[in-house]
Amino acid sequence: MAFLLLIIPVITIKQLSAQSDLAHLLKNNVIAIETNLEQGFGIVTGERNNKLYIATAAHILKDGDKYLQSSTVKFYDDHNSYTATKLKVFEELDLALLEVAKPRNFRWEQECSRIAEYGDRVSFVGRGWQVAIGDALGTVQSTSRNYFDVHITSVEEGISGTPLIAKCGMIGIVLSDDNSEIRAINMAQIEDAFSQYSYTFTIEERCCVTDPYGQLYGCRQMPSGQIWMTENLNYETPGSICYDDENYNCEEYGRLYKWEAARKACTELGQGWRLPNQKDWFSLLASYDGFSYNKGEKDGQKSFKELTNPYGDLIFLRSGRYNRDENKDRKPALYKDKYYFEFMRTHGFYWSGTTVDSRAWSYELDGWVKTLYRARRALSTYESCRCVKE
Repeated sequence: MAFLLLIIPVITIKQLSAQSDLAHLLKNNVIAIETNLEQGFGIVTGERNNKLYIATAAHILKDGDKYLQSSTVKFYDDHNSYTATKLKVFEELDLALLEVAKPRNFRWEQECSRIAEYGDRVSFVGRGWQVAIGDALGTVQSTSRNYFDVHITSVEEGISGTPLIAKCGMIGIVLSDDNSEIRAINMAQIEDAFSQYSYTFTIEERCCVTDPYGQLYGCRQMPSGQIWMTENLNYETPGSICYDDENYNCEEYGRLYKWEAARKACTELGQGWRLPNQKDWFSLLASYDGFSYNKGEKDGQKSFKELTNPYGDLIFLRSGRYNRDENKDRKPALYKDKYYFEFMRTHGFYWSGTTVDSRAWSYELDGWVKTLYRARRALSTYESCRCVKE
């Protein structure tokens, strides 16, 4: 059997493309598989009763005219090895389903699936959980209901079972390759095959939205039923700015917007998208502990913790603001009515679409006292923006 070999360059966070950024997020979903004959990969497709279910290319388990009953699997950032048991082989699809005990504290992304489309640029997680970037990205050349083909330049001998990841989700796993041409099976076909035999498949379609410049943002449906962006908006419009006027801050934290600019930018994401109003914020925070009206109050501490949790649903950032000093008594007068950047990495300020008395409600993540509170702010202040959709 051919030994898997991927040529993947070492990367830094600043070099990540949209595809490889998502691939990093999905590393926990990727499983390394070893038998006494071959090495390959698989993906977690379901979880039940402390068991994980793994999809992989069936030929990895092939031993002559039989299939091995067990294989050794490894998880990302886990030095231990585990034994996976073969549950089912779908020989006509070259697809196999494995079962393994769930490691302690293991987490994976269930919202990760998308449909393959012609022209999709794809990345993958390969040996050593390295991520393909730059010239190593492939392109979907053709699609059908069950399979799709990818042209890729970074493969030497094979990447069986490796997930292929497009800009908004995992679109399938590799079954075979011929030099630079790869045949992969669609996620939808994997789900259909497993479902016919009532095997657990709990992967869900990943939500995403694109701005007019083609920048992609993750999104998630919350218990309230609304869809919230999981990233700060970074759509350049009049009335928006990068913190410290540095583009790299926009890339990491999104842009800061005046209120009207934020309102208009959200509507340009497509039908139904808007700047979240007070009702939207109240619905979002209902499952936490709301917010404080005054600094120092304990209300809003759980909300702060959940909204800033790096493993949470929305991951609000402490991205600072661009503020104008309205203190008419400030001395020296040089600073009066001047804009200045403040609170990067300690505080986050997010607009509400609701105005009152020529101001708008704003929600502040205060990293000093670890709480979320609400205040009315001047419409000319520059703050971060998350958009919402019913």
